[in-house]
Amino acid sequence: MTLISDIAAPRTLLRLDTLRRLPFALRSGLVILTAEVVIAVLANWLYPGDPFDLAGAPFLAPGDDPQFPLGTDILGRDIAAGLVHGARISLIVGFSATALAVTVGTTVGLLSGYLGGWVDHVLMRVTELFQVIPHFLLAIILVAILGARIEFIVLAIGLTSWSMVARLVRAETLALRELDYVRICVAMGGGPVRVMLTHILPNVLPPIIVAASILTALAVLTEAGLAFFGLSDSNHISWGGMIGASRDALLTAPYMTLIPGLAIVVTVMALSLIGDGLTALLRRGDGA
Repeated sequence: MTLISDIAAPRTLLRLDTLRRLPFALRSGLVILTAEVVIAVLANWLYPGDPFDLAGAPFLAPGDDPQFPLGTDILGRDIAAGLVHGARISLIVGFSATALAVTVGTTVGLLSGYLGGWVDHVLMRVTELFQVIPHFLLAIILVAILGARIEFIVLAIGLTSWSMVARLVRAETLALRELDYVRICVAMGGGPVRVMLTHILPNVLPPIIVAASILTALAVLTEAGLAFFGLSDSNHISWGGMIGASRDALLTAPYMTLIPGLAIVVTVMALSLIGDGLTALLRRGDGA
């Protein structure tokens, strides 16, 4: 008689073995990013209340007061509370802006690569226009026009970073549309939308996922840069805003800028490790 545990155990071992086979960079990046996501989700539980509250005396260095393990800023706000709550804004903006950029870039790349002709010409000229304009400068202009709100910051970053995905998807689509199974689908009456969604899109997803990890890192950096220049939502604290608010104390109290700056570095590093790990994983699959 076969027990349920006898069936479940090999599956569990298989999952663990699969995790061990993942590239070390991918596993490390996922662990770091998962920890940050958990911290962001639990921000209200870890540090209830408003992170903008003047909780203590200003210019408390880390270790000066056990109540403030990372110290306080020039106004007396708890740096640890700002760091935890700021993680939520940085990750929301990073993931949301990347989702927008991937959606726009994938749509443009699929239409351009598969339809070709004048559609390809027009879409590629628009893509090249967005590539030659400095992304950060364009994001500053868009946020200055639309307003410094979270949704507009996401919109500005997403609309300035889709061109890389568009060119990547177009190149993949140009190669895939010439394959036999795609030609057979067209010969059997498959329309452009059906062919693109069912036969081409699934095969371009792996490089899109790799590009998405890079775009998320760039989005986090862009949001921090905008916040540093004061172009952030004043209702929400962010890592870039913490750096910008404390830049006058950079020489006298460098920990105020170094701590949120280190959080940005760790996040970008984790996303870069995920991108490198996914690239290695795809190459391993190609080699197989």
